[in-house]
Amino acid sequence: MARTPDRATTEEFGCEGKYDMTRKKKLAIGAIALVVFGLIDVAWGFVRAEMIRFGNKPRPIFISGTIEESKSRGAFIEKLDITPSKINWREQQIVISEAWLEHATELVHVYVVIPFVMEYPHYKIVKGYHLCFNCAEREGLRAEPHPLFVVKDKGHSMSAHWPNDTKKRVHFCEEFDELSEMPRTIEVTNNREREGCILLEVKRVTN
Repeated sequence: MARTPDRATTEEFGCEGKYDMTRKKKLAIGAIALVVFGLIDVAWGFVRAEMIRFGNKPRPIFISGTIEESKSRGAFIEKLDITPSKINWREQQIVISEAWLEHATELVHVYVVIPFVMEYPHYKIVKGYHLCFNCAEREGLRAEPHPLFVVKDKGHSMSAHWPNDTKKRVHFCEEFDELSEMPRTIEVTNNREREGCILLEVKRVTN
């Protein structure tokens, strides 16, 4: 004759069974939540990447505004020495804070952990190079007539980038395909006739 489990044993089994079911439900809910949040992060990564590309239109190539930004993109090659770094222009002073050489880059994707808080853009190096420098103060750059940074023997001025945030530095860039094409002389002038021209010498620090 089979032994009937006593009441205490039955109650203990019932409690353990309920505990196991509750634990499994929690684990299942946690796993589903992780999957949902993971999918949201992936989708938001694509959205953020498109938002960043839209802000950089019309070109897919990104230009860094500081050495720190260039390094964060994996674009930085080396610092450059531009002399003189202080330029007197129409009773104002233009100060070149940083100068560097970098690879051209394109945005691939944005990896998201927490939207807007922990986002990590990933860039890839593409063909081409940038000669960049930035200026700490804006007053000298706004002096009339406005100074132009013209690449000698090419006849065009470097592209200027004025961030809306006035705390960020104004930066300039010259793009070229091969390192042998890197400009060695930049003219600071106010028009195409080169009136009041000031010559800036560009050197690679490692060379």
